[in-house]
Amino acid sequence: MKKQAKDILAQIALAQKAGSWRQAVQRQAGQTVLAVPKTAFALPQSRQFPAVVYSAVGYAMGRYTYMPDVVSGFLQRHRLWLSSAWMARIEALIRQHLDDPNQNEPQPEVWRPLAEALARWQAQPDRKEPIMKQYKSLQPVSEMERISREELAARLDEILARVEQENIGFVITDDGKPDLVLCPYAWFGPEQLDDLGCVVNSAIRDAIRTGGEDSAAVRQFVRSHLLDLDGKTLHVAAQDLREMFLPAPMTEAEKREWDELLEQIEARLRALKEGQSQ
Repeated sequence: MKKQAKDILAQIALAQKAGSWRQAVQRQAGQTVLAVPKTAFALPQSRQFPAVVYSAVGYAMGRYTYMPDVVSGFLQRHRLWLSSAWMARIEALIRQHLDDPNQNEPQPEVWRPLAEALARWQAQPDRKEPIMKQYKSLQPVSEMERISREELAARLDEILARVEQENIGFVITDDGKPDLVLCPYAWFGPEQLDDLGCVVNSAIRDAIRTGGEDSAAVRQFVRSHLLDLDGKTLHVAAQDLREMFLPAPMTEAEKREWDELLEQIEARLRALKEGQSQ
């Protein structure tokens, strides 16, 4: 058990040294449990995260592609991060789309059960009900138990069993301060990482088209998490912003905001490219 504890703590050290929490996940590929930096949970904890999910749903509806399944699954896994008010907004958006006689929704079997589930979740927010597929909800950091590195080493078998069997995470503390998170590998497997990028890119495309407060929230989310988003997601975002999906109904002020965000994304992409060449 001591060797296992050393291995886990070694993974934690690698996660700390990784330049990106995504790299920390990739280094531990094939494991059933991950030790990842606490910043891995920074995106869903963002104040703008619900607006990103809302906008991604707006973009995905009406499309006969893989995107509806991706966005629907992402929402289900992250539903614990959405307030009842945001669930109500997303439910209303879906029902308005489905009830519109001018819309010929190609995948109602994705959206109608999701709208019904959102209604149930608002009434019973703690209900653990899987729908459509066996999606597991990511647990907010605020709901996780705290353990020290020393306690992890002493109770390793028990902690690992609980992570796997109960699908929960533990915040690992260092000198009493939250440091990293021990969680199931499935929370941040390769397919989940790709889903995040698809959701963010979908949200940007919808935000360009719709404008308003949700659009501003999506811009702020991307701006705040440039260091957390991967190069592929940022590359697609930059390409979309260069094209701007014209003619898009936006004011000159909104156009300037998008142009400034594009400059920031391109600067980040240059920094990533320079880092790869070193």
